Amino acid sequence: MPPPAAPTVEGLVDVARDQSIEDWERMFGRAVLVGPKPGPIGSPAETEEEDPWAFQTISASIDPSGGGDPLTSFRYSEVYGLKKAAGGAFAATVLIGRSSSNDVSIPESSLSKLHARVHLAVDGTMTISDSGSKNGTLLNGQPIDGKPRPLTHGDLLQLGKRSFKVYATRRFHGLVAKLPI
Repeated sequence: MPPPAAPTVEGLVDVARDQSIEDWERMFGRAVLVGPKPGPIGSPAETEEEDPWAFQTISASIDPSGGGDPLTSFRYSEVYGLKKAAGGAFAATVLIGRSSSNDVSIPESSLSKLHARVHLAVDGTMTISDSGSKNGTLLNGQPIDGKPRPLTHGDLLQLGKRSFKVYATRRFHGLVAKLPI
């Protein structure tokens, strides 16, 4: 059974106004990944010009052709919480990949079944490491090799062909709650 679809920023506007920051942290965890929705799964474009989602998310989704409204594009971006699905021996490690058994399941063919790991330290810091994925992981445009790298609010993360901006959940809640209806 496929995982439920990721919510969009637009779908969370009313929720942000009705729920506290603490509720959002329980729902999403410490941070969220926000990125543009991909085209149909399994239909890769030949070039970046043909694929409107083949770019890195900066502060919002920006149409590479120069048109479009960044706020509107941001509103339709998908949101993935960096939260452990269940406790257990590895409760501090969030697994990310295309497999539905991961804590963060992103149904994208360019992601490996287990693509990356995010370690949530007790002191509030996070680190990310690639899990030997086929298409790699980039953090702020730099490949992640075998060593974990710090992951913080504002970082740009690319998993395979999917690009995301990392938001601290508290900051993301404030941003979404202020979006115009």
